Amino acid sequence: MEKPKRRNLLQKRNVIKKYSYGRYPRKLDELSSSKTTIYQTITDHWQHAEDIRWTLLNNYFVGSSILLLAWTALFTSHPRSFIVGPLLLGLSLLGVFISSLWVCIQFRANGFVETYIEQGVKWEKTIQNEINPDGPFIASDIYRKEKIRGLARVGKSGFVCVIVPFGFWILYVFLIGVSIKLHS
Repeated sequence: MEKPKRRNLLQKRNVIKKYSYGRYPRKLDELSSSKTTIYQTITDHWQHAEDIRWTLLNNYFVGSSILLLAWTALFTSHPRSFIVGPLLLGLSLLGVFISSLWVCIQFRANGFVETYIEQGVKWEKTIQNEINPDGPFIASDIYRKEKIRGLARVGKSGFVCVIVPFGFWILYVFLIGVSIKLHS
């Protein structure tokens, strides 16, 4: 039995790589293998960072909902009990801590997304003659700058992912006040 030549295997692997990547259609066969790999890696990391950003927010919503439901259940079940006040205060403090932590985590996730966007735009500009000039990074950048107007400009995903935990932080601070007033 004859062993396949290494070169043939590498050629087959490159063909598979060229046509099996990502969500965005590109003319990958026109790019060199190294440029394709770098560009695709940046694109995949960008998509992954966006997914992580929204997964983090979803996880925050779940945890915060559990805390708020526990707080509400305790508040409505025994509003003047001696033990309920400290428990409500503890849940409120935990909510403030988790919200503060989540704002920091979201800033970190936003940093990754922005870094990959900057790198993607840079790489699209370097290979612009070889691919469709409106790749996903440049096209979304143009769309953000030219098409989004009014209040929609404020509603960027990075901003939303940070402001939501901050809004809940304010709610938890209010609940600390209610817990203290109930306990006194």
